[in-house]
Amino acid sequence: MTLHHELEDIAQEMKSEGYEDYAPVIDPETLQKLCEGVPRLEVLFTHMVDYCYRYSHDVFTMLREQKRLEELRKKGLDSREDYLEVREMDEKRHRLHEAMIQSVNSLSLELSKQGRDNTWMEEIVSNGRAGYAQFALLTFYKNYVRVKVPLKHGAKHDTR
Repeated sequence: MTLHHELEDIAQEMKSEGYEDYAPVIDPETLQKLCEGVPRLEVLFTHMVDYCYRYSHDVFTMLREQKRLEELRKKGLDSREDYLEVREMDEKRHRLHEAMIQSVNSLSLELSKQGRDNTWMEEIVSNGRAGYAQFALLTFYKNYVRVKVPLKHGAKHDTR
């Protein structure tokens, strides 16, 4: 399965779980407009969105794997290797979470340096790591359903 199809499946799963009823602290389109005209901000925005996509992918992949492992456990078919695999996935997700947080912080800092609004960060920061996770998941969802194509690292942001 290609990443595009996996992301499409994740977006559909998020829709069925009610994510369309929630909004990130700042809409991705509004945030993109805050970055327009400043190449550094545009690059940081693209990187941040890319990290939100990758983080969302890893979170849902890990959740699916945990559900699969729970089913194996109920049937007595789980193995030590299964748990090690989930642990490795969680460690990777944790590292990606850190990188995603850094990308959001870098964008916010550069917005501030450029004299542009970054007050949206207050709510994210006030909710700690969970605030960043929520922001990433909702940013992925809102941007993905708007754009309908996944971003590739370093690619220009598609605003169809």
